[in-house]
Amino acid sequence: VMSHQYILFEEIPELAAWSKEQGKKLPLLRDVDTSYYLRQEKNGMNLGPYERNCRAHWVGHNDPMPDDFSFQLFPDDLDRLEDYL
Repeated sequence: VMSHQYILFEEIPELAAWSKEQGKKLPLLRDVDTSYYLRQEKNGMNLGPYERNCRAHWVGHNDPMPDDFSFQLFPDDLDRLEDYL
């Protein structure tokens, strides 16, 4: 399991109106030179990098994934985004 850092933006009223009118989401935008993506997340945006040095969790038998881990978020570590944004 890899922890991934990203930024979620609050709802953007113009985006919500456009999505409702068009019945679709905006296309994914990728910048391969600086290694990040921007995509619509509900009626806001999600901005995140393709991290070179992701942080792995629960990789060994002595450190198993908790049984109750499902759709939970890892703690913020936004300093990891600094080099990408």
